[in-house]
Amino acid sequence: MTATCRCNSHAMSESALGLLTILVVLFIAFASLGCSREAKVEQAVVTSPGEAGSNPTDAVFAAAENSFDASVARVAAERPTTVKGWITAGRRSMDEGDFAAALAAADEALTLDAQSAQAHHVRGRALLALNRASEALDELQQARDLAPDNGHIANTLGYALILMGRSDDALPHLEAACAKLPQIAYVRNNLGVAYERTGQRDKAIAEYQAAVAAGDSAGKAAMSLARLGAPTSPKTEPVEAVAEGEAAPVTTAVNTDPDQQ
Repeated sequence: MTATCRCNSHAMSESALGLLTILVVLFIAFASLGCSREAKVEQAVVTSPGEAGSNPTDAVFAAAENSFDASVARVAAERPTTVKGWITAGRRSMDEGDFAAALAAADEALTLDAQSAQAHHVRGRALLALNRASEALDELQQARDLAPDNGHIANTLGYALILMGRSDDALPHLEAACAKLPQIAYVRNNLGVAYERTGQRDKAIAEYQAAVAAGDSAGKAAMSLARLGAPTSPKTEPVEAVAEGEAAPVTTAVNTDPDQQ
């Protein structure tokens, strides 16, 4: 009897232990499943593009994109949309000494109107300032062909030819420029330089004197007259020459009338 009770007690203990083990296994399984679902939900919150504001990184990128769009819109609003606008921008860049920007502006103008004499003129001036003389000469000749009555273009072409050592070729363009712009000092001075470098001393003196009378603000013509021993005016007495040599440097062909450039 005692043995039978002991056996039954032992069997019951083993059954209880087995049941406890099963319960522990089930608990662990359910716990793992819960953790897995939590992880999946968390991952979905971070990576889901559909939930606005769920990811701080998305907000940063959105702000940057909005800022970029605003910059693009601002630049687009400031860009000229006409040939005249680009030409004006090019002239302004020339005045500011930004010759590369002037060249770019002229290129933009020419994409809108390849036959714009003013755009070719600005492009030629920019190329000349960038020491690309042969290219500048081509552009200025095109501008001259398109606007043969424009004195400013004729002057710049003549100026470029002088810089290239072609004063003979510069003369007809500078004479035409002076016929159109007789009261602009640097144009008269440029013609004086061309005359002097082609051996026409008396004509050179007359042009230098005309430049002085027109307001030779840079003093180039007065310097050339002093070097040649000539008076600053035909009505004054000649002065002793102060130096020998070539003509004074040609004044920079800067346009004073943008509407005609």
